[in-house]
Amino acid sequence: MINRNEHPTNNIQLQKRISELPHCTIGSDVLISTNVVILRNINIGNGAVIGAGAVVTSDVEPYTIVAGVPAKPIRKRFDDQIIAALEEIQWWDWPTDVIRQHIDLIYQKKVNMDIIEQLREIKKGLS
Repeated sequence: MINRNEHPTNNIQLQKRISELPHCTIGSDVLISTNVVILRNINIGNGAVIGAGAVVTSDVEPYTIVAGVPAKPIRKRFDDQIIAALEEIQWWDWPTDVIRQHIDLIYQKKVNMDIIEQLREIKKGLS
């Protein structure tokens, strides 16, 4: 027999219980493909890419590509120096007009230290 006190009986109680559950945290500039499942209390780092159909059961490091069931790291998107620089620059926190003005630079296919230096200069100009 189900004890009425143990189970929510209206939407307000249910919403309260759901809000108390651990949440996952998804960083900025993340690509989550179709049919992905992310379990509770998981952190997805900035710039991560999650492959289609993946089941994410553990934290995903910044700028890491993961796929599979359970999701496993495939590779890093960039070398550690570029990742550290992107984490410091945090272009996604810039004003929208600045992002729009520099979108071609931000979305370069090949990110190298020349691109990073240009992004750092833009960030300096925002201070």
